[in-house]
Amino acid sequence: MNVLQGIELKKLNFKDEMQSIRNASLDLNLVFKYLINNKITNSDKISAGSSGLGALILANTAVEHPDLLQCLFFIDGLFDLTSLIDKTESTQNIRNLFGEPADTSEFRMCLNNSPIYRISGLTSFPATYIEHRFYDKLIPANNSFRMAALLQKNENIVEPVLMSINNSTTLTLDQDVTLRARRWSFVEHHLKMQ
Repeated sequence: MNVLQGIELKKLNFKDEMQSIRNASLDLNLVFKYLINNKITNSDKISAGSSGLGALILANTAVEHPDLLQCLFFIDGLFDLTSLIDKTESTQNIRNLFGEPADTSEFRMCLNNSPIYRISGLTSFPATYIEHRFYDKLIPANNSFRMAALLQKNENIVEPVLMSINNSTTLTLDQDVTLRARRWSFVEHHLKMQ
């Protein structure tokens, strides 16, 4: 069973935005638990994928409850709100959407909503596939690379993490098919669907 995570972005004040992200992660946890508790499926047969803000929510869910799903994939890299503190031009679009942390307590909310800063203490994490598109100006590449590196460095985590990099602004049909086939082959392998 594959769950695709999404979230509707509404313009809220910064603290409410952070709470909205937190609530979405809790909701996703409940979806997984409902599917498992009602014997619709089990955690060995659940994969989940998302892009944008949904990828952040999905990653946070996997940090909090890695036992609820077998593998996950991020379609456009990892969206992480700690990049709001970075004043570069590439993060201006993110700041336009979310605003900026006004003080240390608001930046602390970004850290608390960041899977990257919570990985080091984990004892397990689902198999992870990260696609990153360098032309996507909304999601800085360093988040995806940092998450992959920290997952690989964590000696407690035995599940693999795979990254797929794409430089093209447009994909030919065969490139698009190859990219999608790579993603679904990863999912199929880890859900043992052969």
